[in-house]
Amino acid sequence: MRGLHHREPGVVGALMYYEDTYAEVAKQSGITLRPEVFDILYRLKKDRRLVMMSDCLGYVDFPEGFEFHHYLRQETFRIRQQSLEITDCHGCTRTISAEDWPEVRKLEMSFLDSVKNVVGRLEHGWVSAAQIACLNPAILAGVADRKGSLTPGKDADILVLDDQQELQAVWCRGVCQPLVK
Repeated sequence: MRGLHHREPGVVGALMYYEDTYAEVAKQSGITLRPEVFDILYRLKKDRRLVMMSDCLGYVDFPEGFEFHHYLRQETFRIRQQSLEITDCHGCTRTISAEDWPEVRKLEMSFLDSVKNVVGRLEHGWVSAAQIACLNPAILAGVADRKGSLTPGKDADILVLDDQQELQAVWCRGVCQPLVK
């Protein structure tokens, strides 16, 4: 996607111009989208029209031989012998098994960590975060009748955080799930 230009506003300009258009933003690590750009979009879209989503590819689901070059990281990812092989711009290669949870977890910032990175900059803190990270994505996906908010009759997908914003419990469809650390 080309950038915003004063004579050719493109997709970014249209997104900013049309008030009723949702703006989707990838996880907030500061790499894919600078914090200042997130803040500009948030000022324009507020809680009602901003959507936080994950751009994690879930490499373990790709077929043998799949290859992807990550232009920001300057790394090439390929699936080889049911593992993820990562080659950096210097030609150094490392391999990660899908079962090696500690290493897999280091590949991408978690969605929760992304939300924690912006919650202090949102107008209503965690209430705003619930809107842009839960309800708005559910609305866009067409599943707001059963997902995205804590309402009687919905699926009861819940994250429980402590005072330090650390994950304490996960409930999926009303069933507490084991936490893997």
